[in-house]
Amino acid sequence: MSSESSSELHVVMFPFFAFGHISPFVQLSNKLSLHGVRISFLSAPGNIARIKSSLLATPTTQIISLPIPVVEGLPPGHNSTAETTPAVAGLLKKALDLMQPQIDFIIMIFFKIIFIDFIIFNIELIENYNFKIPYETL
Repeated sequence: MSSESSSELHVVMFPFFAFGHISPFVQLSNKLSLHGVRISFLSAPGNIARIKSSLLATPTTQIISLPIPVVEGLPPGHNSTAETTPAVAGLLKKALDLMQPQIDFIIMIFFKIIFIDFIIFNIELIENYNFKIPYETL
């Protein structure tokens, strides 16, 4: 790692709201937390119980519930693509896009290393704060 020790390193995980994306992020979080890395895992309220069942409960991990904004046509309580048709999954992506100001604020205040699998953040914010963002697009 860099000059920061693992006990000082705080990483945010923010996967797309699909369990095919969430599960690998949970696995990576578990590996990092075993090395003392502090993990904050962001997801929608309906995904929290399933994430909790897989995420190692350590003093260095936390799950932050982010409410999904109202999007016309997106039924209330749809928190992942597991609960939707392909058409409704597009509305979930739209809701995720609407969360950008909230996510930008959380990232700007608290984090320096972010793991994401979709570039949904404000690129200007990323450049201005010199974030390290490993990512992979599927």
